[in-house]
Amino acid sequence: MKNGDLDYSVRELIRLHENNLNESDEKIIINLLISCKSIIGLEFSIQWIKKYMQSPFSQHGQTLVYFDTLDSLPYFMELLELGYNKDVKIGNELDGMLPIVLDGISNLAVQSQENFNEVCSLLRMFIDENKGRLEEVEFLNATIERIKERFFQNHSVKYTIVDIKRRLKQFSI
Repeated sequence: MKNGDLDYSVRELIRLHENNLNESDEKIIINLLISCKSIIGLEFSIQWIKKYMQSPFSQHGQTLVYFDTLDSLPYFMELLELGYNKDVKIGNELDGMLPIVLDGISNLAVQSQENFNEVCSLLRMFIDENKGRLEEVEFLNATIERIKERFFQNHSVKYTIVDIKRRLKQFSI
C-alpha cells in the first residue's frame, strides 16, 4: 500500500480473506480492505457483522470515510440498519458502530451535489420506513442537517481579500 500498488494490496487481501481465518485476522483484513477504499471490504464487514453479531469497527483506528462514490451507498445503508440492531455487540462502550457508519455516510454525501442529493434522500426514506420500528431513528434528521451544513461550507464560494476589494470597487460611486 505504501508503494502505491493498491490493486495488488486489494487482490492479496481478498486472497487472504478466502483462507480459513480466525475472527481477529478476518477483522484485520476487512479493515485493511476498507482502508483501500474497497467496496468488498464493506461487503465483507456486513457478512462479518451478521456472522459474529459484533461490530468490526473501532473508533480507535477504523473509519469509513474512505469512500467517495455512490456505489458504496447501498452498503452504508445496510450498515446503518445493522447499527440500530441491539443484538450487534460493540468492542467497548466508546466504539458504537452507528457513529462510525454515519461518519462514512456524511463524508460520502459531501463529495458532490449528486452524492449529497442521493444520500439525503435515502436517509429521509430510511427514517420514514423505520419510524416506530427502530429506536430513535428520527435523530437521523440531525445528521441530515449536519451533512447540509458541511456540504454548503465545503462547496460555497470563498472570496479572498483581493476578490472582495475588487468587488467593492464595482460599487463605488
